[in-house]
Amino acid sequence: MSDDYEWSKWCPFPAKEMLYDIDAPIGPGVYEIRLANNSEPVYCGKSKTVSTRMQSLLPKPWGKGTRNNAGLRSFILENIEKIEYRTVSLSTDWEAQQLETMMKQNRR
Repeated sequence: MSDDYEWSKWCPFPAKEMLYDIDAPIGPGVYEIRLANNSEPVYCGKSKTVSTRMQSLLPKPWGKGTRNNAGLRSFILENIEKIEYRTVSLSTDWEAQQLETMMKQNRR
């Protein structure tokens, strides 16, 4: 289960102009996003560089990267004041992939 890992505390998602304030691993890991008001899961993902990947969760001009998931980016922007996130740092990308897969399977 994902609770067997050392997750960060849930944090409010930073304002769109303050994405550099995301407190996330600079190496491999997993992040999870939820709605703060009801703890409803929104998305989870993994990356070789979690902090950079999370900065792509907003559309341009605020977000970075080339994600092709405009729906998720728009949802987060529209609900940014209700979004919170947590992260877990892992040793390898393979470990991050395994955790992400398990989390997505548990949501079905």
